[in-house]
Amino acid sequence: MLALLPHQQAINTSLIDCLRRKGRLPNEVKLWHAANMSPEQPKTRVIGYVRVSTDKQEQSPEAQKQCLEAYAVAMGLQLVDLVTETKSAKTVVDRPVLLAVLARLRAGDADGLLVAKLDRLTRSLRDLGALLEDYFDKFQLLSVGDSIDTRSASGRLTLGVLVGVSQWEREAIGERTKAGMKILKQQGVRVGKAPFGYCYGPRPGPEERRPLVPVPEEQKAIERARELRAQGLSLREVAGKLTEEGYRTRNGFWSSDSVRSALLRAATPSHDLVPAPTETAAD
Repeated sequence: MLALLPHQQAINTSLIDCLRRKGRLPNEVKLWHAANMSPEQPKTRVIGYVRVSTDKQEQSPEAQKQCLEAYAVAMGLQLVDLVTETKSAKTVVDRPVLLAVLARLRAGDADGLLVAKLDRLTRSLRDLGALLEDYFDKFQLLSVGDSIDTRSASGRLTLGVLVGVSQWEREAIGERTKAGMKILKQQGVRVGKAPFGYCYGPRPGPEERRPLVPVPEEQKAIERARELRAQGLSLREVAGKLTEEGYRTRNGFWSSDSVRSALLRAATPSHDLVPAPTETAAD
């Protein structure tokens, strides 16, 4: 016979108890109940995790809490704790509440983690993969909105399919972006960060590209680097001299690589240039 889930057993037990009190319970039903209703199994202990990353979240913290509490009751789970992460962070390592929950799983305080949706746990495919490998091969992961319950084979399959689709979507977006950037480069359009010595100006029109605008302070550094190179100094010596004279790169001090990059990229920045303004802020 098919095994009943905990919440199904609870429903059948309630119905049979009701019939028994009214004296309407046939002997056949009594025998079936005795044969099929196994002793109550220990409930899976879970910690509910609520996270809100922005003010425009689809589910408020209170709505997520109510969702998790109702799901725990319906599925026969023991909700040992319900915690809320208020800090907004892109990576798991920057979420202290989640890290504390994972530590409690390792300590044996609970058997699994319960979330309203998988994106409340993480939106990062890399972080999700790490969590699955480090934690959720040993502990249970349950997501209400995604119908994921890794206590069953079907739940683990669903999770695997979602991860696979996410991986495919990420790779497809990367391929389309790479193809688009290749076409733009073939058309002579500069893509990516503005080179040292320039910043992007405002877009002239809705269909026009943003022009490169010279940054006076950075242009002075490039001109000084050209002078030093003309004097026969090596790239390393030029870098040291620029740093000594107070010139700075966007990341700090000069190096031989940053000198080479600034000179090469400044040589042919783009055909879309506008005159340097009297005052401009660095990018």
